[in-house]
Formats: sequence, structure tokens, C-alpha cells
Amino acid sequence: MNIFPGGKESGLFEAFTAPDADRLSFLERLLKANSVPCSVVNLRGRSHIIVRFGKTAYNPFFKMKTLIAHYDRDGVGLSPGANDNSAACFMLVDLAVKLLPVKDHNVRIIFSGAEEAGRNGVASQGAFTLGLGLRKLKLTDSDVFVFDACGRGDTLIVSTSGLYTEGKKLPGNFIKKREELFQRATDLAKKNGSGWLSLPTPYSDNAGLTAAGIPAQLITVLPHSEAEKLLEALKDSRARNGDISSIESRIFAFNSGKNKQPETEDFIPLTWQDMHGVNDSIENLSPTAFSLMETFLSNLANLKTPC
Repeated sequence: MNIFPGGKESGLFEAFTAPDADRLSFLERLLKANSVPCSVVNLRGRSHIIVRFGKTAYNPFFKMKTLIAHYDRDGVGLSPGANDNSAACFMLVDLAVKLLPVKDHNVRIIFSGAEEAGRNGVASQGAFTLGLGLRKLKLTDSDVFVFDACGRGDTLIVSTSGLYTEGKKLPGNFIKKREELFQRATDLAKKNGSGWLSLPTPYSDNAGLTAAGIPAQLITVLPHSEAEKLLEALKDSRARNGDISSIESRIFAFNSGKNKQPETEDFIPLTWQDMHGVNDSIENLSPTAFSLMETFLSNLANLKTPC
């Protein structure tokens, strides 16, 4: 299955980013049209699409891998939501189609709703009730990867948000699982080559999942120049203050909408500033990001971690 670029002429991506698109129904129809088994689950008013493959796809000797991308967008009618988060949704649809004939990949895919509602408090986020649901069903033995803003740039970002700061307030078992998950993510990033960094990022569904007690690793993509500017700010903060907490707190303020003028923080990547607005358009996506993510997702699907 070709997605953007290569499949641009199909018009699917444009239709998904149209102002009046019913994105939940669109994704469900797209998956079923490609014979991907899926179902819509409603949890406390939040709708999610769950993709679970046939029995031959799962081997009990290896850890499950749950891959999540939110399909909702902020500012409907204003933002096309091409990078936040249409790109990652199409990447996971593409992966799902490729995995149909594959055995023992142990992948579960979830397209989550109401990620953007997290600005009203983490308990409002769809991932929070999703996490509670996974705990209730005792489906917490999985490595959880969250994909957001993956369609622009050439540098894979393995997020460190919550890894060193808020994690100190969490139970020891959670911290251990979170650190192991981060290590697996960086090992996978290394397989992609030199185009990756670990950096603090805005939160996505990993915020709601963490609040529900489920470790989750966020993966995103940035242009190299933007990632380097943020990295330099982190190095400067560490040299001046001995840590990077001031930079992290300003990123989180931007993420929550408390910083009304993000351009005053010149280390905030333009890619993040463009989200939720008219500039989050198809024209600003990068073929390199899709190629980068295709490799990462393939390596992730092939990863077999003993239970």
C-alpha cells in the first residue's frame, strides 16, 4: 500500500485532512478496505480503533508490542492536522497491511481518540481511559510505543519526557519498565543509522498512559536543524544550571498552551509551533520522514523480546 508520497495521487491523505472529515469512520473504512481486522471500542465517551491480527501473529514466548497514534486533531476547520497526527496514522495503516501475512510479530495497533483533550487535564485525554481499560483487562505486559508528529524532518527523536523527572515520583517497578522500554527504543533507533537523537518533547498519548500507570515511549521526527537547536539549548542549560529542567519545563508550558508566545523560546522547533494551525499542511511534510519511519516500524515489528 502506497501512502504519502507515492500514493498522493490517490487523494486518500487529502480526504483524511479535509476540514469535514469523519476521521474515525475514515480510518475504520480504510483498514477494512485493506482486510485489516479492526473494531471500534468506546471507553467513557472516547472512541478508539483496535487492530488485532489473527492467532498466528502472536507468539506467547515474546513480548507484545502496542503501537498507538491518535487520529483526532486540534482546531478542526483550522488545522489540516497533516503532521499532527495524520502522518503517523497512515504509517500505522501501512504497517498493518504489511503485517497481514507475517507470523509471530506480536503487534497490536491502536488509533486513539481525544489526545488533544489532554490540554484540559490528563484525565480528559482518551489515552487515560484507554490505559485504565488495558489495566482492567490485564493487558499491561506490552511494550507501548506512541507515534506523534512523524511526518516532517529527517531526524528520529526518542523522547525523554518523563524519563528522569516525573518518573522519580512513580513506583519503582514502573520506573524500571520505563527505562527498559526507552533502552529498547534507542537500540531500534540506532539500527536506523545516525539520524536520531534523544530529546525532551511535548507530551502525546504517553501522558495519559503514564497517568494510568502504563509506561509508554513517544517517538517523533524533527528536521535536523531544529533538533540541533534544541540540543544546543539543553547543553547550555546543563552547563549553566547543572541540569535541563528549565528547558523541559518551558517545553511543557508550550505543550499545555500556557506559553502564548512560543516564538520567544527560540529553541522550540518550528515543527511543534506549526501544529494546531494552518501550517500543519500536507505541503510541509517530508518524504524523508516517511522513509525514516518505515525503517523504524519495520525494525520494531521484527523485534522479538523474550517474556
